[in-house]
Amino acid sequence: MKKINEIKQVLLNVNDEILSIEEVAEMFRVKPAAIRKRVQRGTIPSYKVKGSRRRWFSKADIIASIKSEQT
Repeated sequence: MKKINEIKQVLLNVNDEILSIEEVAEMFRVKPAAIRKRVQRGTIPSYKVKGSRRRWFSKADIIASIKSEQT
């Protein structure tokens, strides 16, 4: 239930951009497989809709996680 509420919160934030794994990979100039590894390690936050294999990413969450890694 917590994950659903997080996804709803992200989707309701109209200022936030929702990205696919391909778009995130392009943003970092890496292959999608590299992003999948970071998702598995938990270093990049992502959202998954129940019953779907696709992952979605909040651009704001990704930027925040990068900033936290740098400090």
